[in-house]
Amino acid sequence: MTPFRLLFASLLALGVAACGGSSDEASDAAQAGVAEEPAEEQLASTLLEIIQSEARFSTLAAALDAADLETTFDTEGPLTLFAPSNDAFGSLPTGFSVDVLTAPENQALLQQILAYHVLGERVTSSDITGQQTEVPTVGGPMLRIDASGEIVIIGSEPATALVVVPDIEARNGVIHIIDGVLLPPAE
Repeated sequence: MTPFRLLFASLLALGVAACGGSSDEASDAAQAGVAEEPAEEQLASTLLEIIQSEARFSTLAAALDAADLETTFDTEGPLTLFAPSNDAFGSLPTGFSVDVLTAPENQALLQQILAYHVLGERVTSSDITGQQTEVPTVGGPMLRIDASGEIVIIGSEPATALVVVPDIEARNGVIHIIDGVLLPPAE
C-alpha cells in the first residue's frame, strides 16, 4: 500500500463524514484505514465481471443490461468507470428513478447517462492527485475532476459526486466508486 493510498483513504473517510455521508464503502475503508487493494481475481476480471459479482453494483449491472452496454464493459479497454453504488442510484433527482431510466423507451437517455461516467483511458487516483481538470467522456461531454483537495469531486454543480473508493483495478480498466449518479450537461 502506497502512502498516498493510505492518506487518500483517511482523508476521504473524513471528507465523507464531514459531508454527512454514510456510505458503506467509505465507512469500510475508514474502518480498515486503507483503500481497497485489487484482489488477485479482480485483475483477471473485466469491469463487467466485477460489476456483476459485487452486490453494491447490482443497480448499475441492471442499468448496463437495460442500456445494452454490457459488451462494452466486458471487452473494450482501457476504460475508467466512475461507478455509482446502489446507494447513489437511490438518490437520483425526481423524474430520474431507476425504474424510469431502465424503461425500454428511455434506453437512449440511459446510454447517455452511463457513457458520461466513462473515460476512454485508464485514470488512477495517482494520475490526477493535486489536479483540477476536464476530460472527455466516451459519451462526448467533458467531465470535471477536482482532485486538488482532500476529497475527489467528479462532475459539475448541481450534479457532483465524491469518489468513495478509488482504484479497483480490472483487466480492461479501473473503477472508482462514487456516491452519486452524474447527469450529462443539457445540450
